[in-house]
Amino acid sequence: MRLGANDSLVSLLQPQAVESLSVSITQSDDIAVATVEGEIDLLTARLLSRRLAEYGNVRHLVIDLDRVRFLGCSGLTVLLDTRDDAEREGVTLSLVASDRSVRRPLEVTELNHVFDIYGELSQALAAVPLARCGRKQQRPGQGPGP
Repeated sequence: MRLGANDSLVSLLQPQAVESLSVSITQSDDIAVATVEGEIDLLTARLLSRRLAEYGNVRHLVIDLDRVRFLGCSGLTVLLDTRDDAEREGVTLSLVASDRSVRRPLEVTELNHVFDIYGELSQALAAVPLARCGRKQQRPGQGPGP
């Protein structure tokens, strides 16, 4: 592959990135659920960032990562940026992740202490009323704090 003067490798591979990631957002009342499917890496992170910015006027955002096969450092950055944006707008944010391919990068970087992470979408949605009251729900599998 030969790059022209105005080309970059990322821009040339962008169509491939669109094929390896899909993001759908559904909204009900004041809750938006972003369902992400595919691989989140350097090529797809920009697309994910743009799509997550479209969650609308809600009070709660749940990002469902259960169909994600790979989560790279670019994806972690997008999640952190989305969290920061949500906090500035007064929106609570939760993640759904049950697969090791997503949970492991969050644990290794200790971001599992930064995000509210649930094993199932139903658990994340059930925790929304607690978030409305300003209380943090204990995650499944975690004992009480010290």
